[in-house]
Amino acid sequence: MSTQSQGEHDSPQCVSAEAIARHYDVPVSQVHRGAREGWLPVIKFGRYSRFDPEKVRAALEGRDDDA
Repeated sequence: MSTQSQGEHDSPQCVSAEAIARHYDVPVSQVHRGAREGWLPVIKFGRYSRFDPEKVRAALEGRDDDA
């Protein structure tokens, strides 16, 4: 395990769709839908999806749900 703090490297701390869903209290399927439709930024590793919480927050702040 690395002893570097996040400030010592440029890699974002990515989390699972489940973690994003838990944080925003929404179904995991909604997180996957956002990634699939392109309104949630996602990093794909084959069949696995990971999310940068800061980029997700920024995307949600800029999203107009009435559209």
